[in-house]
Amino acid sequence: MTEKDIGKVLGLFSKDVVEDFLKDHKTQTDLLEKKELKLVRKSFAKIANAMVVKRLL
Repeated sequence: MTEKDIGKVLGLFSKDVVEDFLKDHKTQTDLLEKKELKLVRKSFAKIANAMVVKRLL
């Protein structure tokens, strides 16, 4: 697995986690402002990245 592959895995995993969370908590996330939603996405991406890197490396 190359660094490029790890980047793809990170991106896909982060996207999947965020989509599932937003779907599961639609009522609450619909109340968030765009700026707040961006912070949620960014936080999930950081956590997902740490999980994937820990697992793959």
